[in-house]
Amino acid sequence: MAERDAEQIVADFLGDNPRAEELAALRRALAPRLAALKASREALPPENIVELGPLQAQIATMERHMDALAVELAVSQFTEDTVRAALAKAPDDPPDE
Repeated sequence: MAERDAEQIVADFLGDNPRAEELAALRRALAPRLAALKASREALPPENIVELGPLQAQIATMERHMDALAVELAVSQFTEDTVRAALAKAPDDPPDE
C-alpha cells in the first residue's frame, strides 16, 4: 500500500480529531507562554501580592491544557501507530468471499 494511501486511511480513522503532530505543535507553542507566566510569577514583587491570584490561576489553567494535550497526543500517536501497523500486516488484496 502506498504511503499516501496509508496516511489517508489514518486521517479517515481519526476523523475530526487532530493528528499527533498537530497536538505536539500546540504543546510546543504553549510551552514558552507557560514559561513566561511562571517567570512573571517569580518576578512579581511581594508588594503586588494581589496580582498573584490571577497569575496563579492562568498558570494552573495553562498547565491543565498542557496535560490534556499530552494525553490527547499519546492517544493520537497510539491510534496512528496502530492503524499503520494494521495496514502493514494486511494483505494488499483481500481474498474474495
